[in-house]
Amino acid sequence: MTPTTKALVALTGAYTLSQFFRSYIAVIAPELSRDLDLGPSGFGWLSSVFFLSFAVAQIPVGIAFDRYGVGRPSMILMIVGIFSALLFAAAPHPAFSMIAQSGLGFACAPLYMGLIYYAARHLHDHRYVQVISMVGAVGSVGALLAATPLGWATEVIGWRISVGLSALLALAAALSLYRWVDDRPVTPPPRQPLGTTLWSCVTLFRQPGIWPLVPVCFTMAAGSAFRNAWGGPYLAAVYELDPVARGQAMSVVSVLGLIAAFSLAPLVKRWRPKHVAVSWLIAGVVGGTFHAIVPAANLGLSIFVIALLFSVANIHPLVMSQGKELISPEVRGRGLGVLNTFVFLGSALISAGFGWIIRAAQDYGLSDAAGYGWLFFTSAFLLFVGLVPYLRSRS
Repeated sequence: MTPTTKALVALTGAYTLSQFFRSYIAVIAPELSRDLDLGPSGFGWLSSVFFLSFAVAQIPVGIAFDRYGVGRPSMILMIVGIFSALLFAAAPHPAFSMIAQSGLGFACAPLYMGLIYYAARHLHDHRYVQVISMVGAVGSVGALLAATPLGWATEVIGWRISVGLSALLALAAALSLYRWVDDRPVTPPPRQPLGTTLWSCVTLFRQPGIWPLVPVCFTMAAGSAFRNAWGGPYLAAVYELDPVARGQAMSVVSVLGLIAAFSLAPLVKRWRPKHVAVSWLIAGVVGGTFHAIVPAANLGLSIFVIALLFSVANIHPLVMSQGKELISPEVRGRGLGVLNTFVFLGSALISAGFGWIIRAAQDYGLSDAAGYGWLFFTSAFLLFVGLVPYLRSRS
């Protein structure tokens, strides 16, 4: 393999682990909430702090990419992930689990953006979208590992040991990043004062083409909140599924999402990336609205709708590819970091907001099905909010 291929393999493997950490608490949610005495709001915050720290890290990580390349910052933060996974597994109190989730968010923050950044630097434009779509699809296998395998392991050895073992995967990812990803700039960019560097991030918004991308970045994760956190509580409350059954249901969701992700590369060969993204957003709006009306009609239908909403996040590389064309190469890391900040800030706030909605539904005496119906409606509404300005984005 060429050095570029080896680096892409290492980054894809690390991104696979990132997908695992994004979605693992959805399967173990009832057991986690019971052992740590978490209510809906507490669980909402636990699921959101990962994405909140992920979002906070995006611009600093982008600046680090511009200065040092992808390899060293990614490897250092993955070491943080090793200790965070161990802390989460041993957490005696919700505060410790919150700290651990934040650490995991920081650890995973550079991985997908690192793929985008590295590919933009080392691949020709005509291969960029296709390769990023493909490796992004392969990375989605991590969500599959956080489904049936995790549900089975939770049933057999408990969620603490299961999460603790994931630290070994983080160690393997750190070693592969250290060994294979060395893309330091031949001529590092000149040092700038911190204020000047941060101001360069703000000036990106002087480009009108950036603005239509911001709302869709913020809202595209509205559907994946079910796969990353709230699908497990929904299936446990409405359909009374145990950990193994929840894991199997999330495996189906992940497989369908994986199939959808692999379909991205051939789709962008036939149609413009923007048209593919718009179609996906419309499908998410329709599916979420429909299931808000009948949130407990059928288990199979519920799993399909969760998979449909989860797959909307597949438009991420398409939106990033549009943003890449608007950002000059010397500040591409921080530019992509700005857009990614909105993506994961949206993930954090949406997941926390879902906790408030369920808490309010319980306070008003609504049934479990009715409460989760409001979550599906909220997802559909947010996707629509992102869709409308995105229609005016530069193709």
